[in-house]
Amino acid sequence: MQKNLRILFLTIAFAILSVALSAQTGKSSQIKNGVKLKTDGLTVSKAYLADEDRNELKENQTALNKPIFLHLEIAGWNTNNEKVVLGASEKITTDNGSLVLYEDDLFPGKEEYKAEDAKYISLKAIITSITGDIKSFNINFRVWDKSNGNNITGSYTFKIKK
Repeated sequence: MQKNLRILFLTIAFAILSVALSAQTGKSSQIKNGVKLKTDGLTVSKAYLADEDRNELKENQTALNKPIFLHLEIAGWNTNNEKVVLGASEKITTDNGSLVLYEDDLFPGKEEYKAEDAKYISLKAIITSITGDIKSFNINFRVWDKSNGNNITGSYTFKIKK
């Protein structure tokens, strides 16, 4: 346990977004909220931060015990019988460099998911407590196709509302 710092993150990696989101797929690429992306073989047409009601955040902020979601709309998965095998990792650090969470693979093993569901990936974090002088959190993530190694890496920063 680190001095003057108690942070608990709950991370949930996979969520299917609503039909309303899928109706927006015809729009041009939209990367928002300062999300930085690097793609290799997969394509991201949308990336944005949202609250628990899936409302896009205007500012990269959330409250204690309220989730912040990174929503990604992804194409280019290698399919086998309309199924994909995917992986996702997440590393969360504070603005002073303290490691809060590192999940190497949020989808361990070779479980298959429907290709249509894999178009919409959401990563979720909840901050339950903070002690110390922390101003922001840095999230580094990777989402990849386990069948061929194609991947997306990226990062974003968010703050906790006071």
